[in-house]
Amino acid sequence: MSAVLKVIKERRSDRITYDPKRPVAKRDLRKVLEVARWAPSPHNMQNFEIVVVDDGKLLKSIQESYQRPSDSFHERLQRSGHDAYASSDGELLRKKYGISVPADEKARSSRRSVRLGPVLGVVTYDPKKRPHMAAQRRTS
Repeated sequence: MSAVLKVIKERRSDRITYDPKRPVAKRDLRKVLEVARWAPSPHNMQNFEIVVVDDGKLLKSIQESYQRPSDSFHERLQRSGHDAYASSDGELLRKKYGISVPADEKARSSRRSVRLGPVLGVVTYDPKKRPHMAAQRRTS
């Protein structure tokens, strides 16, 4: 417990203005991936992989392939009442966190790309990697 308290007491946050063109240092990227690697998961299965995309052409292709969310997706977000969703970019800027899903059709359809920085982490999940005991229960 004292180790956790030490981490909490020594924790710090560095805030800088976001610059999507500022490169991510390899050392910082390795630290983020190391933390993700040690993150807890059910039965310590770590049944996920993280793909790091830092190729400029591929990032541009991902940005251009953006599809606007469906109306049903937007309706589910509204009904959820979750505080992380913003109905406009202005609301997102005021809140300073979350994701923006515009409320009106015109604003949603005008979004033709995703704004990305110099690196994108894609987390994939493998549902076939399951704890041994769970597999036994399914077959019983």
